[in-house]
Amino acid sequence: MYPSQIRQEILRSQRSILQRFEVLEALASAPCPVTAEALRTRSAELVPQLIAHIQLDDTLLAPALADTDAWRAFRIERLEAHHDHQREGILQLITQLTDESADAEGLCQLIRSLAATLKRDFDEEARLMLSSDVLRDDVISLGVGA
Repeated sequence: MYPSQIRQEILRSQRSILQRFEVLEALASAPCPVTAEALRTRSAELVPQLIAHIQLDDTLLAPALADTDAWRAFRIERLEAHHDHQREGILQLITQLTDESADAEGLCQLIRSLAATLKRDFDEEARLMLSSDVLRDDVISLGVGA
């Protein structure tokens, strides 16, 4: 798979997740209280997609970053830090989803927090890791040994 194809696949996954989070945020921010059950149902549908996105990054993006420039170690560390933070958020979400006594307000706060985290992480990922300056389809020759 070419680096540009990896970039497109990761960005497509990010857009899909953010669109679904927009719906959840709208529910979580609605002036009339939304039931915890409605939020649980919608949030539970998103968990597999979040996990799949992290796996996609691990499978495609991390190896592609390993073949980039001198900043590759920094980029991979940032990616891993994002994933650690996202996994914590997903674990908190799963905990809230399985806690029948959890109130809607706590779930709303968690959804807003996780959405903000993902937006920041995805923005940084796009800037530092998915840029066409980083994931390039062209071959770069350093002229070593020429």
